[in-house]
Amino acid sequence: MLEKLSSLSEKTIGKKKEIQFLLKEASENSMSKISVKVIPRASKNDIECVGDGEYRVRLTAPPVDEKANHLLIKLLSKHFGVAPSLIRIVSGENSRQKIIEIS
Repeated sequence: MLEKLSSLSEKTIGKKKEIQFLLKEASENSMSKISVKVIPRASKNDIECVGDGEYRVRLTAPPVDEKANHLLIKLLSKHFGVAPSLIRIVSGENSRQKIIEIS
């Protein structure tokens, strides 16, 4: 088991820590909240963990007509492996800094 863990890349270990954090939060609250800073009109879609429960998300969509918010929910659902219907924007719908709830 230790050999397998040592052979994992840093990115995989980072993602495991993210999932462990969310599972811990979910077991305590049945819902977890994360803080997300959105960067619209980026050259590519990307999710970066910058701390416990804090993410920086680059989106190719412009912040017009909820396009960026829809893409954000789609990317987060794929990243965390949950249905998009389980993700909602709690605060910051019209801001770059958002609080996201994952249930």
